[in-house]
Amino acid sequence: FDGTVHLFPGADSQRGLLTDWRRVAERPTALPRTGSVAAGLAECAAALAVHPWREVFPLTLRGVVPHQEGGHWRLIDEERGGLPLLDQGLVAWRLLALGEGRPLDLFGEWDGRFFRPLTTLESQRWVGLS
Repeated sequence: FDGTVHLFPGADSQRGLLTDWRRVAERPTALPRTGSVAAGLAECAAALAVHPWREVFPLTLRGVVPHQEGGHWRLIDEERGGLPLLDQGLVAWRLLALGEGRPLDLFGEWDGRFFRPLTTLESQRWVGLS
């Protein structure tokens, strides 16, 4: 969609009102604001400094691969940064199957302990993971 967002006042402006919006024919071909694990964690730290009671952070990761170590799954990026995956079982295997061993771009939520993947874009197709 295309439109105007009027943000509500607040320290980190997470809520807003969408006005004058319309659907657009083209679907996005990439996840917005993709970055490394380190860049994503730095973004979360900056948001936490502004709003210390925040519990969950939207996070987009670029080029991550699920990796199992000691019975636990982690997402590892090309800089060797990693985050533990929330759903240790089926989601990790699904990510491996979708990426066929290649790195994926993921959007999800970081709660300070685990990353919960919500969606990815694979072969120009949006795939929900929750």
